Amino acid sequence: DKDALFLYMHIPFCEIRCGFCNLFTTIHPGQSLETAYLDTLNIQAKRVHEALDGASFARMAIGGGTPTYLNPDELTQLFAIAANIMQVDLKNTPASVETSPLTSTTARLQILRDHHVDRISIGIQSFIEEEVRAAGRAQKTRDVHLALERIRAVGFPTLNLDLIYGLPGQTVSSWIESLQMALMY
Repeated sequence: DKDALFLYMHIPFCEIRCGFCNLFTTIHPGQSLETAYLDTLNIQAKRVHEALDGASFARMAIGGGTPTYLNPDELTQLFAIAANIMQVDLKNTPASVETSPLTSTTARLQILRDHHVDRISIGIQSFIEEEVRAAGRAQKTRDVHLALERIRAVGFPTLNLDLIYGLPGQTVSSWIESLQMALMY
């Protein structure tokens, strides 16, 4: 049945390589690789669309890596591939996008909302900086809160916060602290 498929588009770019990640991704790929990747994704989408012959999509997700590593113009291009080639009805198809605290800029987030993304998932892992560093990330808790405030201001209906239990140095009390901070949002 091709009447309610799930479209997933993978963006394999990140600002850092996290110690817990086992996904296909590369850090700081450079503009030429980003451009080549989107060009190739465009070609692949055309082939898949032809092969699916009239399929429609019930859901869409853009993951990675960190899709919001792409700049606003590249994100717009990505949504054009979904809408114009894959024929996704962006206004009526629930869509989810992965982001990170450092790439959750207002401009990027607004592109997502302008294209009707209704669920954003942000990889926080922990609100405790020592735990985050132990996981191979250098984010500051202040940056996490600022990103969450921007996400809230842009108005996504659904917010997912990724937390990891069992990080090096994590205690029951620090885990509860992260959970309580997450629940504030």
